[in-house]
This record gives sequence, C-alpha cells and structure tokens, in this order.
Amino acid sequence: MTPVNSENLEETMLAFRRARAFQALSSIHREAIISGKNEITQSEIEKEIKTVRRKRKG
Repeated sequence: MTPVNSENLEETMLAFRRARAFQALSSIHREAIISGKNEITQSEIEKEIKTVRRKRKG
C-alpha cells in the first residue's frame, strides 16, 4: 500500500493506469495464444479487415 495525497495523486493515478493497461495487454496476449489467433498472417488480417469494411458499406 502506498499513501496517496494531493502531491502524488497524478503520479499514482498514472502508475495505476499503466499497470491496468499492462494487465489488459497480458490478458489479450494469453487469449490469442490459447485461441491460436497469434498465428494469423498479415494477409489473413488484411482479408478480414476488407470483409468487415465491405459489410459496413452494405
């Protein structure tokens, strides 16, 4: 536990936000590995983007 006061509030909030972002990114990486999505190729990514964009224009 770290005491928070008016002098260190912004710095503490920034550190907290960075820690949460790191946790979220780690979770995304873990899920990608489990699902196999970390193996997708750049051309597959581009194909998926084109498909989604076509559907939006629909």
